Amino acid sequence: MATQSKSLPGGIRRNHSESRRLASLAEESTLAEAQRWFSKEKSWINEKHVEICRIAAPTFFERPRAEWLAQQFQWLGWHAELDRAGNVVAQREEDVVEEAGERGLIAVTAHLDTVLAPHTPTEIHYDPRGRLLGPGVSDNGAGLAALLAVARVLQETPGLSTLASGVVLVANVGEEGEGKLSGILDFCQHAPWGNH
Repeated sequence: MATQSKSLPGGIRRNHSESRRLASLAEESTLAEAQRWFSKEKSWINEKHVEICRIAAPTFFERPRAEWLAQQFQWLGWHAELDRAGNVVAQREEDVVEEAGERGLIAVTAHLDTVLAPHTPTEIHYDPRGRLLGPGVSDNGAGLAALLAVARVLQETPGLSTLASGVVLVANVGEEGEGKLSGILDFCQHAPWGNH
């Protein structure tokens, strides 16, 4: 018996059983709880977004933002450190991997550097309609704020502990222009679990 499939952008096809499985995942109570967390903590996420964007981080000068972000992860209960390239690498304290192993991990990443950096903190501001404006707000302040939100929701949603144990959060340097993806390439080549 043939299974029907649905075409997705890029010619990818998904059959109905995969679609049903994804739909059932979305209905799980743990994920519903996580969705409620994001709604409830929207103000906190927005505050972190502003704080991140007010720390200038042009390519090759990301360290102040990296150090701030590592400290935020630590306050949220994650083990976070800067690697040899200057990337911030965070795992839950109980899941820190010392050596490469057979365990599969998922890296959730966002880049630290921006093309344009604010000259003063007040360049990052809300307009009268509540939109956040300023250099680097979307690229990539939003991604870094999302990393912090993921770190916090994984810590605060008990049903996500199995998922959280397989996650590594990476805020990488050198993404823009002359950075040529140097941070994430270094992470992939030299992380202790990178060859798995």
